[in-house]
Amino acid sequence: MTDSTYYFEKLNPFDKWTLGLYTILTLGLSFFLANELNVDTKAGAVFMYGLGTHLTLYMFCYKSLRNLTVFIIWTLFGLLHLLVYIKLKDEIALQMFKGYSITPLRNTIPLLIFYQILRFVSLKTRGQELVVPNRISRTDMFNERQPTWIDFIYLIIFWTVSILLSLTY
Repeated sequence: MTDSTYYFEKLNPFDKWTLGLYTILTLGLSFFLANELNVDTKAGAVFMYGLGTHLTLYMFCYKSLRNLTVFIIWTLFGLLHLLVYIKLKDEIALQMFKGYSITPLRNTIPLLIFYQILRFVSLKTRGQELVVPNRISRTDMFNERQPTWIDFIYLIIFWTVSILLSLTY
């Protein structure tokens, strides 16, 4: 297997930890929302959960998302997000100043697909996998490849799209 292909593999320990922690976070948020009385706190928590998921996936799971097994699992989370969005999209308790805090949850699947599009473009135009620039060192977190200026551009594009979709009600 090469790092620059689409493939199915078993989950590695990082993937198991990431998915396990995200499942715990999701269940914890569900419990919190069921018991929290402050409407503003609920709305903020839901908004940050959705947007935080997208930004964290790109920042820390970019290599894992190359494994289509992991990609499918995150897509299933995306389907769960979409179902929650459909059920709660008009819930007045989730209203924020410019719309509903639940809006980012509708974007998980489109952003997973957008990530794969950016990855495909990177592979076809540069012959290199998409990596995330790292502030701590000159190489990316997993591949020990030095990011190029286009990796920074892809990161900015992804974050901009994520934020704009989250603010579009």
